[in-house]
Amino acid sequence: MRERGRGGGAAAHTAEAAQVQAIIDAIPTDGAVSGGGGSANVSAKSGTATTASASGASAAMTATASAGQEESAEVLSPLQRQLQQEAAVDANAENMIVAKVQQVMAMVAQGGVDQVQATITDILNKDLLKVQKTETLLLVINLAAVTLNAQRPALALQIMSKLHPVVQANFSKYDEIVLPSMSMLGMAMAYGGNVEGAMPILEEYCSRAMKALVPGTANPTLDASQNLLMQLYGSLKKFDKIIAFYTVQFEHFRDTQGEASEAAITAINNRAQYHFALSNIDAARADHKEVIRLLVVLQGADHPETIQSVEGFKALYASKGLVYE
Repeated sequence: MRERGRGGGAAAHTAEAAQVQAIIDAIPTDGAVSGGGGSANVSAKSGTATTASASGASAAMTATASAGQEESAEVLSPLQRQLQQEAAVDANAENMIVAKVQQVMAMVAQGGVDQVQATITDILNKDLLKVQKTETLLLVINLAAVTLNAQRPALALQIMSKLHPVVQANFSKYDEIVLPSMSMLGMAMAYGGNVEGAMPILEEYCSRAMKALVPGTANPTLDASQNLLMQLYGSLKKFDKIIAFYTVQFEHFRDTQGEASEAAITAINNRAQYHFALSNIDAARADHKEVIRLLVVLQGADHPETIQSVEGFKALYASKGLVYE
């Protein structure tokens, strides 16, 4: 989870500090987070390969079923026929829901968000409980993301307030749907002004998503949620929460990936930047020195990024009239 990079020399580190300082300085008077959630898109594993395989298998099965249609008709019991018919009806209903959601998303993307309120309400009240596939639920989550990006946090929250309980009730074992749903609910609440309500949801999401993260893989949803959570803490001047968050994150990655892993180094570097912005200079200097020590372990003292980081930290402290070493 990289809030901001480590390399880039003096300019990069000065820019990092400015970004962190901006979070600390920009304290909204109404407690709400500004903006419409431009990074609110939900990432999910692609199902393309599975779909393609299913398509090929379907063609083969159709040919086989065609050859033995009369025999199958004789073997099937009335109950089996009923179950097949119900499955076909359910599949058709799901396809209709998908088509309806995709149509609404297209309209919102074209600026017609105000014209789809009734359709969205219809989807939430009549169609949502019929959904059986996680792929369809992810599509509804992305509908919430589209409305959030269209500066309609109340509509996004309306969607997620209906959707998330369904996810929790019927798909609680599936992190691939529970975690994106949790993240989007927290984002919708935050951008809608319910900062206190959003924080525990985003905290739980970030904790669970961090533990589920596969080393070396990116998770844009986690990055966006983490950065939003830091903004919420900043808006309430809960800077101790920010420091604690990065401490827990560093300790987790240190224990699971090694102290000199990219993830662990990024976490302690982020903590250092907040210490520095809050004028906790001794703590910041200790963390920055730890960053350099771990970079040396990871890639050597002569590595260009190690050298750039040292020079960047020197410039950062000099910008405040301080000495890094």
